[in-house]
Amino acid sequence: MTACVSGFHMASFYEIFDMSNLRYDTARGMINSDSGNGPFKGLYGWVRTGGSESISIEPGIGNCDVWTSVSASDNGTLTKLSDDWANPMPWDTTTATCDLAIRVWCIED
Repeated sequence: MTACVSGFHMASFYEIFDMSNLRYDTARGMINSDSGNGPFKGLYGWVRTGGSESISIEPGIGNCDVWTSVSASDNGTLTKLSDDWANPMPWDTTTATCDLAIRVWCIED
């Protein structure tokens, strides 16, 4: 919950789902040589689910007990911009164990 710099907070998936109203901060965020003004694709980051406390392995449900767990037996949700351009959904989600140090999707306050 404290991974984002001042003025930003850990994003809920629903805050970033529709990218048309967002401006990506290329000075702070991950970029690639062909990113342009958009985000890096293909790298997962932790994202809030908007749900109740959960350690579920199901994407969109697990949230590391509302981001308080660092246990290898608990799970949280990750999302990334999909590498699969044939898929009409731009986002790909999965879960990982809460003990892993993984990037976080941040959004401006």
